[in-house]
Amino acid sequence: MLSVIGCIFLAFGSYWAIIVGATLINIGFLFDVVDGNIARYNNSCTKYGEYIDRMTAAIISPFMFVSIGIGILNHPNSYLNPLSQYLLELDVSGNIYLILGLVIAFLYSYSLLITANLWAVFSVRPVDYYKPEAKQNGWRIIYKLGLGVESLTWPVLLVAAVLDLLSLFLLLWTIVVAGYFIMITTRALYGGRRLK
Repeated sequence: MLSVIGCIFLAFGSYWAIIVGATLINIGFLFDVVDGNIARYNNSCTKYGEYIDRMTAAIISPFMFVSIGIGILNHPNSYLNPLSQYLLELDVSGNIYLILGLVIAFLYSYSLLITANLWAVFSVRPVDYYKPEAKQNGWRIIYKLGLGVESLTWPVLLVAAVLDLLSLFLLLWTIVVAGYFIMITTRALYGGRRLK
C-alpha cells in the first residue's frame, strides 16, 4: 500500500512529492523484503504469500515508471535537465518521458509474462539459477546481474529524486529494462527450442 501511495506522489511531479513518493516506495519494498525473510525464518512461508509478493512487484514496478513519466510531464521544466537532453541530442518535451515510462512498464510486464510461461510450460524457474548445484553459464550470470540491477531500482530512484535526475533515471532504466527484455526473450526462445 505504501508503494501505491508513493507512485501517486511521483505522478504529482513536484520536487517534494517526488522525494516523498520515492521514500514511500523504498519503505514499501523494504517491508516486502523483511516480511518475506521473517516468514522464511519462522518457516511460515506459503504459496499465497509468494503469489502476493510476485503480484505486488508485477503491479508496482510498471506503475512506478509510468508515474515517473507522468510526474515529468506535469513538471517538465523541473526534470528536463541539460544532461539528459545532451544524451538524447534533442530538445525534448515531457511527452517523451511519459512514453519511456509506458515502454518500461510494457517491457517489464512482458518479461514477467515470458518468465511465467517458461515456468508453466517447461518447468524452468528463474529461481533455479540460484541453486548452488546449477551449472554456471552465460545465461545464469546475465540473469543474476539483471536481478541485481533490478534490486537497485528503488535506492537509485531515491538518489535520482533527491538530485533532480529523474529524467536521466528514466533514460537509464529504459536501457536496463530493454536489455533485460532482450535477454529474457532470447533465453525463452533458445531454452524453449532446446527443451521441447
